[in-house]
Amino acid sequence: MKFFNNCCLVLKEVVENKSTLTFATKKVLKKAKINDVKNSVSLCGLYLRNYYLIEQISKEIFSTREVDKTIAIGLTYVNVALKKFDTFENGVENLKKYFAEKGFESIDDKIEAFKEVVDKKRNYEFKTLKRGSFSYFSVRYNIPIRLIKMIHNQYGRDYLIPSIRAISKMPTQYVYRNKFLKIPEELQEQLKNYKEIAQDLYEFVPETSIRKERLVKEFNLLPIQMGSYKILKSLPSLEDGEVTVYSGCRSFDFFLPLAKYGEKNNITVIQKNEKDNFEFLSILKKQNFKNLILRSCNEDSVETYISQKQNAIFFYAKSSNIDAMRKEPEYFLTFDPNTLDSLLEDQRKGLNELSKFVVREGYLVYAVNTFNLKETLIMIKKFLSEHSDFVEVKSEIFFPHEPGNSIFYYSILKLVK
Repeated sequence: MKFFNNCCLVLKEVVENKSTLTFATKKVLKKAKINDVKNSVSLCGLYLRNYYLIEQISKEIFSTREVDKTIAIGLTYVNVALKKFDTFENGVENLKKYFAEKGFESIDDKIEAFKEVVDKKRNYEFKTLKRGSFSYFSVRYNIPIRLIKMIHNQYGRDYLIPSIRAISKMPTQYVYRNKFLKIPEELQEQLKNYKEIAQDLYEFVPETSIRKERLVKEFNLLPIQMGSYKILKSLPSLEDGEVTVYSGCRSFDFFLPLAKYGEKNNITVIQKNEKDNFEFLSILKKQNFKNLILRSCNEDSVETYISQKQNAIFFYAKSSNIDAMRKEPEYFLTFDPNTLDSLLEDQRKGLNELSKFVVREGYLVYAVNTFNLKETLIMIKKFLSEHSDFVEVKSEIFFPHEPGNSIFYYSILKLVK
């Protein structure tokens, strides 16, 4: 019962305070045993991957929307129906005890209907849920309604169904070989888990999260988007030039320009929040690259960090990051849609400021982990309307149901006047 109660507290921290699952686990389970922590992360993660289904169960079967009750009901559901750590009878008995301890009403009259939901899982037909509605898709694929509406309004139903199906599944996981670090002899065997599909680009074969892999944890292989890899193939080689990479997000996509241009050019990497990739950047600093400058930018403006015109500038902007929803089950809760306007303003400001430092015939590359039109096509269309000296050389938008399984957009702009 103590384990169950602790899981309830972890999820309450995530749901009410919008904390990440990692932060909530560390906060609540400071003194817990390692196995209890692992089981809690597994159970809570599964809860979050069925969040909207659990809300529907709580609302329709138990007639409640209260957070404490919903969490307890949901944990019981994933425990007995999905994880099967316990039998239905034992799970329900623990749920009744929890309700009694909290002074909640009896749920004896709800158990028969709850048993039917547990048996049928996602095939259960909710009476208050109209098949084919946005709410129906939200419950079936664990996608927030706001995102479903956005995809439908921007791209239509033909893109909606395959996109949300793909978002609800584990994505194809790609990594890029970090040749600045030598793979230790004892880790060579782990390369068998990766299939090389292009030069220095690998696909992770097992259908599990890549984040626990030692080759990834030690930065020998860096998780990237397939779309980001395609940027490099679309740009010319360069020697004795000036290159700047500005990253406002946590992804490792910013490493690819460094890998392509780092050895034969002067290259500056500016991280908006150094803590996002602090450990990795610390390792890079130890490599003693004579032509590599690493900077942390905590101010709104980047102008003080670029001293001269650049042959190429890469702008990996912080975005609504729809891709994160596939990897972090709590992201749809921790991301505040009310911040989108400020993100758009930062993206516009970043493009405008960075464009001032591009040399004639040089490139400005804009990239985001989303397919939201406001952050992609509309953003670049607006930029080009205000900067007639730039032309778009190439752009691509990637959807999760298409080859490559990416959620990504990039635009390569060239200064021609």
